[in-house]
Amino acid sequence: MAAIGSIRQHSGLLIGIIGSAMLLFVLGGALESTSAFFSGGNNVVGEINGKKVSYQDFELRVAKLEANSNGSLSEEQRQQLREQVWSDMVKEEILGNEYDALGLSVTDEELVNIIKNDNNNPTLRQYFSDPQTGQVVASYANPDGSLNGAAVITYLQQVVYADGENSAEARTSWESFRENYLRKPAVDAKYAALISKSVFTTDVEMERSQLDQNSRISFSYVSSFYNDIPNESIEVSDADLKEYYNAHKNESSFEQAEKNSSMTFVSFDVIASPEDKEVLAAELADLKKSFENSKEDTLYINENADTPFNVKWHTQGLFPPTQDTSIINEEVGTVVGPFLNGQKFELVKVLRKSMRPDSAMASHILLQSQTGDLTAVKAQIDSLKAAIEGGADFAELATELSSDQGSATKGGDLGWFTEGQMVPAFNDACFEGKVGDLSVVTTQFGMHLIKITDQTELKSKVLVGIVDNTIEPSQKSYELAYNEASTFAITNSTAESFSEASANLNAIEAPNLRPNDMTVMGRPNTREVVRWVFEADLGDVSMVFEIGNQFMVALVTEIREKGILPLEMVREQVRQSVLNEKKAKLLMAKMTGTTVEEVASAIGGSVQPAKDITFSSFSIPGLGNEQKLLGNAFGLDANETSEAIEGERGVYVLRVDAKNIPAETPVAEGTRQGLMAAFSSRANYEPFNALKNNADITDNRYSFF
Repeated sequence: MAAIGSIRQHSGLLIGIIGSAMLLFVLGGALESTSAFFSGGNNVVGEINGKKVSYQDFELRVAKLEANSNGSLSEEQRQQLREQVWSDMVKEEILGNEYDALGLSVTDEELVNIIKNDNNNPTLRQYFSDPQTGQVVASYANPDGSLNGAAVITYLQQVVYADGENSAEARTSWESFRENYLRKPAVDAKYAALISKSVFTTDVEMERSQLDQNSRISFSYVSSFYNDIPNESIEVSDADLKEYYNAHKNESSFEQAEKNSSMTFVSFDVIASPEDKEVLAAELADLKKSFENSKEDTLYINENADTPFNVKWHTQGLFPPTQDTSIINEEVGTVVGPFLNGQKFELVKVLRKSMRPDSAMASHILLQSQTGDLTAVKAQIDSLKAAIEGGADFAELATELSSDQGSATKGGDLGWFTEGQMVPAFNDACFEGKVGDLSVVTTQFGMHLIKITDQTELKSKVLVGIVDNTIEPSQKSYELAYNEASTFAITNSTAESFSEASANLNAIEAPNLRPNDMTVMGRPNTREVVRWVFEADLGDVSMVFEIGNQFMVALVTEIREKGILPLEMVREQVRQSVLNEKKAKLLMAKMTGTTVEEVASAIGGSVQPAKDITFSSFSIPGLGNEQKLLGNAFGLDANETSEAIEGERGVYVLRVDAKNIPAETPVAEGTRQGLMAAFSSRANYEPFNALKNNADITDNRYSFF
């Protein structure tokens, strides 16, 4: 019912889509010959150091990864695969040239050695593990659960590379895995090892590290912060901005690593109308009689409800107060409703009444069959039950025999749990039995011998079956919201009119979007909006986008191209820096005196202490990251007072109160190894990052996906 209702609500949209699809089919031949209509005649997804990546090659690799995935993928998961493929292609092209130049490779013999000896290789282990349990399949496992390399070699010889058609699929799967997840990581590891082995820590570096950690200083300082002067009191001219920008524009803070854009958008919610609610309530009312007469309640619920298998023991507060009381007092077989419960209308059928606890405590012994045949397991568990009834210790047997390792270590004890926490058969045994009962039940996990060890006080409860239907907007409600959004987009097609009209519509700013962002500010199903932003021009107003139960209209407010940003793009950033420079001069002029006390008096401030700070410190307590202040402090002698220092947050004057720079710095044991480990760990990523930053990479994926 729910699915049919959803189709009915969107029938208008579906007709439009089907009509468009038929038109595209008719025009298919023409579109094939004019593919420039879609991609500007460009079939190139990207370019890496001059090597073009075609759409076909890129999607072929994505398709291969998708084929190895379990089940169908959502568009978001498919986009993640595309991201992985692009990253792999960039890495292969950049590092591949390095590997070729160095003559690095991994031979088949080396791969065999990895299989034989690296029994904890994560990707190899995963290939031979049960996806349900995450454990290595028993026939390929050592007693300790690690991978048995000899068993893997036997599998390759007898199955993968055996003669016959049956081995073809296994060979294709294995060889794809071998190349992508064994050989490539192995050559990457060789390269990282080569880099890390070239790293050496000198005696001077060790002594410097020890000196930085052991050099300590205490000082007193006076501060005057930029924020103490109102921005409005400082005059900043265009000439000031240009002068500062020209002097600093090559700094990293003014460089845009990749193109990004900003937009403002308004959204129009699709809201179910009172009429929509009345229609849904009437539809459920029509089902009431047939629900009462149903003999297969679970099947009936699954066919008509939004929530399948919606059968549960009723506890106080599950429904609105009036219906709550009614359901508890009704006879078995009675259907209550329809009534509104949150965002749903519900029909509730009383299926059964019983005295049951709210919580139970139990222990169990779980036995499993490797073949799926539980005959032998049943005989064993009946034997255990008889032994326990005869006086055998349940906890000892659970510790020795139970397959549930989590509870076996506690003698099978599962602790307290509430109704519905366990799978149905297990749950019913614990809540329908009494304390001390021994029950045998079968679940998807195997066969259980359950002992009920405690229960809370029994209460009168009602088992109910629920047919619930979520309130959803009708097609008419969708059309009303779409018309509102469409009217807004048409009548406000310029940046100026959009900004004025959206002021009263809770417009939202979405800054710094990147071409391959999957969403706009985390909102689902907004990839198409991102694509539009990067195909549009500054000031463009979008068409109407359907985003779930919303329609969105957007305005492009800023476009930042890759490279050094022009002054107009960073005007406010530059303005703040110029303001700070001008404020620093004003503050310095006021900070007069030969001692910190005199300076404090001159500005009406106070002297603050900074005690026992090392040269390797990243921040100063109370001030944060003020490296100029720290550097100046270590550059002075004890009892010496500094000139005014222009810092990140303000201007400072300091006096060194105590300074301890060791004359000798004995190198602590393990210092070289520690520094070497820190340097070597960076070999796994820094060489590639450096090569990537220097590579010529053009990423056009946003035009295609």
